[in-house]
Amino acid sequence: MIVVLDSDAQVAGGRLATHTVATAFRTDTGKQVWGPVEVPGPIQGLGLIFADTPKAIVSVDAASRVMLNASDGSVVADESTTGDVQIDYESNGVGLIRIDGELQAMDTRTSLTLWNSTSLPRPDGTDSTWSAGVDETVETSRGDVVFLRWTAPDGEWVTAAHNARTGNFLGSIPGGLIPATVESPSRNRIVEASMPAPATTILTALDPDEGILWAKNVSGTVTLESASDNKLYLRNGAQGVALTLDSGDELARGDFAVPRAVLADGTAILPTGNQSKYLLARPTPKDRQ
Repeated sequence: MIVVLDSDAQVAGGRLATHTVATAFRTDTGKQVWGPVEVPGPIQGLGLIFADTPKAIVSVDAASRVMLNASDGSVVADESTTGDVQIDYESNGVGLIRIDGELQAMDTRTSLTLWNSTSLPRPDGTDSTWSAGVDETVETSRGDVVFLRWTAPDGEWVTAAHNARTGNFLGSIPGGLIPATVESPSRNRIVEASMPAPATTILTALDPDEGILWAKNVSGTVTLESASDNKLYLRNGAQGVALTLDSGDELARGDFAVPRAVLADGTAILPTGNQSKYLLARPTPKDRQ
């Protein structure tokens, strides 16, 4: 599903938006799923979270956010209606909110609580005095895997991966996250990069049910690009690199075009050097093996 926003803003006339609506469409058929529904402004944060934007260059007013139900577009949480709710994250019909500082997961379709940070399985070395919050590194949590930062009263912290729907602990991630998560098209597996020390990058592959599949230390400058259901593609310095998604074993390295994205049927979207043109490469039966 893809959500498209429309507003009455006029770029040519310098008119700011006073009315914004969201409409959801199926990505496979283009059929409208729900909407248009009115939202306070553009997307804020992760998932179906929207907020009004300040109308002045300098503003001290915090914008109240709303979170929508992915199935019908209805509002399931609204920060403006109560002062003790903070909306943090939404993905695949799971919303993470904080109520009086406690992190809670809710099913946005039913509004039922799935888990809370008090009863959540914790990473090693933490105890009941540590608080949990969604790691704010952009574009890291993805699909059914959410990264939480557990923080001690003295400020010490550790990043852990959890299943967003069940809360199950999937594993600890060394160092700070790098905003570069990639997700396989249909297997719901992700690969995240983290930096435990300068010039040191660790790639971690995760499955929302199985946990950490593998972790690999890669030297040099690393940029995650895309993943198919079987392979991970990245750039390591000036070279392209392909790894197996199941084990992290290296399959290829060299001067080749790294896919910017891979579709569920294996079709790769490749750069051409022209920012407005891309090449579509369809897989052969041999490629699917």
